[in-house]
Amino acid sequence: MKIFYECLTQFADWDLGLALACYNGGPSVTAIDYELWADETQHYYRWATGLWRDVVQGKKTSSTLDDWLNAGGQRLCDQAAQQVAEQEN
Repeated sequence: MKIFYECLTQFADWDLGLALACYNGGPSVTAIDYELWADETQHYYRWATGLWRDVVQGKKTSSTLDDWLNAGGQRLCDQAAQQVAEQEN
């Protein structure tokens, strides 16, 4: 959280999307155009800001979440669940 807070306050001027991109791709992304960001950083930005927008709008479902899960997020969730289960045993 300390790194994210630094991105938010020092590099992104409180712009959540830009701060998330900074967190993912490093502070240098805040000084270049979106089109020049690494694909991973663009995806991270798009999914994170889309999810946040859905939450703020009070949506019960999220096409952004579905897209993220289908693009590999489900695998990450499954891996995390497995690690938690292993730690509990």
